[in-house]
Amino acid sequence: PPPPSASAELPDLRSGLAEEPAPAVPVPAAEPMDFSTHSPIWTEADGTEKLPPFWDAPEGAALETTGSFIGDQPTIYLMVASYRDFQCRETIASAFERATHPERVFVGAVEQNSDGDVGCMEPPVPCEQDPSQTLCRYQSQVRLFKVDAKSATGPVFARHVGDRLYRGEYYAMQVDAHVVFIRHWDELMIGQFKETKNEMAVLSTYLTDVQGSISPEGDSLRKTRPIMCNSHFEGGGETSHLRHLAQPEEKAPLQDTPMLQVGHVLTAAVAGALPQKGWLPPAQLL
Repeated sequence: PPPPSASAELPDLRSGLAEEPAPAVPVPAAEPMDFSTHSPIWTEADGTEKLPPFWDAPEGAALETTGSFIGDQPTIYLMVASYRDFQCRETIASAFERATHPERVFVGAVEQNSDGDVGCMEPPVPCEQDPSQTLCRYQSQVRLFKVDAKSATGPVFARHVGDRLYRGEYYAMQVDAHVVFIRHWDELMIGQFKETKNEMAVLSTYLTDVQGSISPEGDSLRKTRPIMCNSHFEGGGETSHLRHLAQPEEKAPLQDTPMLQVGHVLTAAVAGALPQKGWLPPAQLL
């Protein structure tokens, strides 16, 4: 059976807050970054000075009320860290194709590949031959940072680099490099965030297997989500980690929890959950 709700054991994080997060103050979208498919490949020998620079908020801006808009739509930063994952490009294409407002989605992709691996922004055929492909049409909304797979040191470093690609978007979302999105995912995720009535909320879940979960039209067929059961810590010292021995699908509402699943995370970046200079967000410290 699913574990009991943790909300009874945690303080009510929603009490005394406004019914919706405070609106952000529109700020200009960031200048385009020079992280194209032709950018150099980073190696450990390059050092931290050649990593993407952290974003600086506009001078005098209050971090809790700053976020960019495209028209009247708050922007979404989607961070994807990939280690030699051939589905990375399909994940990015799916995000644009299934969003209600793809113009407000900005992707930060950390590609850790070896020679011959499929790139995160490598369309099935070159853009010169077919510019109508999704990755070609939205390439200006993707910030790609390439790392030699030999210099990869695990997901924490890759996601840290991905967080450095953030450039002032209103919402921030993190997913694995092998995710299929459903239609209207951007509106659905923002709607769920507002349902928490907590401007500091962080939404997180373990994603369901794609098999039998999405209709041909791109709609979700699931009313359940995986529940982590029979969990215990393995190993010891620095190698200690949490392991789940069962993942049954159950109906489960939004609930307060002290745990975070880094394969899918969304929060309001204006709440200060994205990094400023010199520190990693909590998601990367777990």
